[in-house]
Amino acid sequence: MNTNAFIDLLFDRARQAGFEASEIYLSRGSSFQTAVNKGEITRYNVSESLNLGFRGLYNGKMGCASTQVLDEDAAEMLVSCAKAGAELCESEDEEFIFEGSGRYPEVNGSYPALTALTAAEKIALTRSLEEKALAYDSRIASCSHCALFSGSRDVRMVNSRGLDLSAHRDHLGAYVFPIARRGDKTGTAGRQLLVNDPAMLDLDKLARESAEEAIAFLDAQSIPSGRMRILLRADIAADLMETFSGVFSADAAQKGLSLLRGKEGEAIASACVNLVDDPLLPDGYASHAFDGEGVAARKKSIVTEGRLDTLLHNLKTARKQGVQTTGNAARASVAGPMTVAPSNFHFLPSARSRDELFQDAGEALLVTDLMGMHSGANTVSGDFSLGAKGFLIRNGKVDRPVNQITIAGNFFELLRNIEAVGSDLEFGASCFASPTLMIRSLSVAGK
Repeated sequence: MNTNAFIDLLFDRARQAGFEASEIYLSRGSSFQTAVNKGEITRYNVSESLNLGFRGLYNGKMGCASTQVLDEDAAEMLVSCAKAGAELCESEDEEFIFEGSGRYPEVNGSYPALTALTAAEKIALTRSLEEKALAYDSRIASCSHCALFSGSRDVRMVNSRGLDLSAHRDHLGAYVFPIARRGDKTGTAGRQLLVNDPAMLDLDKLARESAEEAIAFLDAQSIPSGRMRILLRADIAADLMETFSGVFSADAAQKGLSLLRGKEGEAIASACVNLVDDPLLPDGYASHAFDGEGVAARKKSIVTEGRLDTLLHNLKTARKQGVQTTGNAARASVAGPMTVAPSNFHFLPSARSRDELFQDAGEALLVTDLMGMHSGANTVSGDFSLGAKGFLIRNGKVDRPVNQITIAGNFFELLRNIEAVGSDLEFGASCFASPTLMIRSLSVAGK
């Protein structure tokens, strides 16, 4: 059965079953991944998927169900399961099937050069990345991981109130983790890059930066424990932001899971901090024209000069708080509960280069790797204690590599203790990004 015929059938069955409004969310995707080791292919995965989620309002309650098959039996199952779910729902929250925003921005998610890449060309790119890393220096003995991945996704959202939206998104990424050896010493490092266009996939830079860092860590040592000024390298600052991004969710705040509840209009960070969520960012990995409920996407300021402007909202959280949705509704799955999530979420850069930050920092620790994000970070309290590696900065220059340390602090205090923001904003491996951040001090546990 074709998609349109199935949608018509499903909506008709839902009306007959007593649903007040219905919605489908159809996701079709394809993915490719390959990995190599010493030129040999160690992983080759190709897959395609089709998932359809159905949501319906029945007596004011929302019921959901999903299928991977589009036929008459599936329509009956979806309506029956969603109705049963709505009848069992005990939540008193108001639910929404959105009529539409009227006008939607144009967002490009299609990259023909990417979809034109053949499997053979992708394998060749992966081998080339490994070769570049190994050839960089004789001390690069091997790569623990070297892979390339790509995918595309088509989404269609249709409801019985007249909404009919479609979107397409392509992506391409690669990562490499060289291992450096000299005698009995070992140094490791890694880099990952996520892009939309093959022309943006700079394999030379990826190989060079990861190999240089792996070699540098051959001579890494610990440092004495104490409190230190910290420079979070741009990609590491982005990783930390990703870990704690849930604190900016109105859904989390209303459930008592964010300490930012009720803080709108208050200073929560230092005056140099400006944080935005921009689903309209050109070539952004998470750019989109509409959110998970069909609300038109828009750029919004989250923190301006340290002051919290807004949390991220969907229709339900916005109604509870008496504000407008920010267009950040997200679906954990095609039929999962509606949540809240950021899009291209990032600190705005300043005009200060990383070298200038080094000069201003005096003695500091540049953190280039954090380990244990999932186990060492409490996303409610903001506390974290994480294994780290990096470089000691003295007199404005890199002094020596550092490993076998742990840094600890609190994310909310870190925001207030940001002394400076760099100019080196770059979206690399996810939809979260940051320039280098200079933090007044964090606790460092070493030798």
